[in-house]
Amino acid sequence: MNRLFQRFCILLAINILSGCAAMQASQSPNPVKSPTQHIQVAVPSQLDKLMQYYEFLQEKTEAELVQEFNTVKMNFMQNNSDGNRIRYILLLSLPNADFRNISDALSLLIEWPQNEQQLTSMDIFRKLLTQLLTEQQHLNSTVRNFSEKLKAAEGYSEKLQKKVDDIKDMEKSLIRRESHSNMN
Repeated sequence: MNRLFQRFCILLAINILSGCAAMQASQSPNPVKSPTQHIQVAVPSQLDKLMQYYEFLQEKTEAELVQEFNTVKMNFMQNNSDGNRIRYILLLSLPNADFRNISDALSLLIEWPQNEQQLTSMDIFRKLLTQLLTEQQHLNSTVRNFSEKLKAAEGYSEKLQKKVDDIKDMEKSLIRRESHSNMN
């Protein structure tokens, strides 16, 4: 899980650094601007907006998240635009949410129409999220398997402990009989 978070942070850092580099390149060394020069305003990218939305979700209560989920799900069902799709996917993949469904989130990511023209930061983010959720699903499956094996081992251990206790009881009973018969 740690590795997944590190990958996400690296992608986010690369995106931020590339945004900062672009902003620095657009600034001229001369602070005085002539009236004909255009002032560049940093417009948030699609990925920036997505990160802001994720931050917005972190501030929600559980009840507000359920309401947001229902609204986003309905919006996606009516219009499966990229924006609605990614918001729905983010909600489906939120940790500790009652509506969390990694399988559905992965299906939506895999079924996402491919952009053949140019690889955008959103496409890269989609691929990263697909890898992370696939790995999460695999880890969940592994944990379930180990949990089942642990329960089976605990059951076997309890059976063995019962047998040991029964043997001890039999030994005590034999010792009592011998000591009782020796007294007579």
